[in-house]
Amino acid sequence: GAVRVDLQDFDGAIASLRRAESTHDAQTTLAAARSLTEIYRGELLPGDIYEEWFAETRERAKHDFCDAMVVAARTAEVSGDPDEALTFLRRAGVADPWREDIYQAMMRCQMVSGQRSRAIETYIACRGRLVEDLGIDPSAETTRLYEAVLAMESDA
Repeated sequence: GAVRVDLQDFDGAIASLRRAESTHDAQTTLAAARSLTEIYRGELLPGDIYEEWFAETRERAKHDFCDAMVVAARTAEVSGDPDEALTFLRRAGVADPWREDIYQAMMRCQMVSGQRSRAIETYIACRGRLVEDLGIDPSAETTRLYEAVLAMESDA
């Protein structure tokens, strides 16, 4: 059925991105990531909440998608396109709003782009999610990034 095809397309795009990243092929990495953003529109089979057998596949897909978006963001940033990097990271943040590495990568991109106030907003969003939803404070690395953002010149 259609679901199987989506999963095959998804797994194929993940494999393509991983191959491209391993050979440092930025164009193919970004192309695979863009294709993933078309395929992955949120949790797989979200209506089948009671299908426990699918929960593991759904979690793996979410994890793989977020990992791929972080890799794509790093690739886009190194290629000189922080805006596309942030687009990938925003998609990852929607898919998994509790992954601190996504917020950290967003803050780094925003800092590189001179978006001080956006980076502050990202930190506040991260801290809010972690504290309210998980009862934990941001890590030392996230706090260090935030302190670096505060030390930046104000947005022009």
